Amino acid sequence: MTKPAPPPERFASPPASPFTPSGIPFIPLLIPALILAAALSACASGESARKIVRPNDPIDREVFQALSQVFDQFQRSADKIWTEDYRLDRMPILLVREEQERDLYGFLINHPAPGELGGVPEDIPGNLGLPTIYRLNPLPRKNRIAEITHFTFSEDLAGTDTFILKYSAEDFDLEFMAENWRLYLVHETFHTFQFQGWNEKMGNQDTAGYPLDEVHLALIMLETAALRAADSQDERTQTENTRMFIAVREERMKLHTEVEYLDLPQEQIEGTAKYVEHRMGSLLGFGHTNLNTFANADIMAMPEMPESGVRSHAAFGRFYGTGAALCHLIEDFAVKDWKTQVADGLSPYEVLRDTFAISESDMKALLASAKKAYGFSCIQGRAEKAAARAAEEPTNIWEDGSFSF
Repeated sequence: MTKPAPPPERFASPPASPFTPSGIPFIPLLIPALILAAALSACASGESARKIVRPNDPIDREVFQALSQVFDQFQRSADKIWTEDYRLDRMPILLVREEQERDLYGFLINHPAPGELGGVPEDIPGNLGLPTIYRLNPLPRKNRIAEITHFTFSEDLAGTDTFILKYSAEDFDLEFMAENWRLYLVHETFHTFQFQGWNEKMGNQDTAGYPLDEVHLALIMLETAALRAADSQDERTQTENTRMFIAVREERMKLHTEVEYLDLPQEQIEGTAKYVEHRMGSLLGFGHTNLNTFANADIMAMPEMPESGVRSHAAFGRFYGTGAALCHLIEDFAVKDWKTQVADGLSPYEVLRDTFAISESDMKALLASAKKAYGFSCIQGRAEKAAARAAEEPTNIWEDGSFSF
């Protein structure tokens, strides 16, 4: 911020002039001096006013309240969300206020050089427990930020990689939307955390080539049934269904290599991010999450196979839920250092499978048990219809608008 210029030195006496007799006030010189002094006073007053900006916008106040709740949980319970290494409350973040697809201003948090970006401290109530937040108006790299649709994991702002997330009034229209915004922030910043240090499992997002024949779809549906049943407080039921789930997954991996290169990597990245959402939601007391089980609309209430958007669901969308469910199972079975294993490159599925170490002969028996327990013949009939629907759907789920999760 530029300091105001020092006031002009006062004249000891009016300068001599052939047009001004000695001893007579030099009115023409005093007038511009007074004008200059008034201007400098106004600038100083304006500069002082810029030092503190009071948040009058109710949506901004909602955002600060949301940040306060989320940051508080990280400060008190980071190990209950993921590990102490993931600290959203310490990450450089720029929140951009957007209305009708137009960027208005931004709030900078945890950035080491807010002054270089023109940041002005925002007047935040002390009881929120937030670090100093700086208002940016105008936004730095305005044209570049305008190109961002919703968020970006990392943008160089004054030499610091910064997570950027846009928000608008629509994000807080209803209570559940305000809750989801908090989880959305946690989910996407967790990806930034992953990219900074994780060994990501090599894979792809070739959903257009993902096998959606009736045999494979039937196994996906059977796998989902076993995974749902593994959500049980009864240890024996949970263990039995987890083992059946592993047997079905192994059968799918034998039939199609795409399972290893699409399902597993996405469960490592998106599934863990969804799991972290659940942990945060539970700590915040949201009704649609539960720390003790993984009963959740995003996981266990998902359909075996939807009536439409079969490719979107089967080839990608379900990995959020299955990956999170696997994380919960691993935790229930008290697998030591599982988060380190996932960060080092294993998928949650591989961690779970290696924990049980099921023999080949047992795999066959478990597969047969799963088919009997969940009426595989009926599943096959539903899978045949789903395969027919999938054949009529566009193959590009990213551009046709069918992808949802």
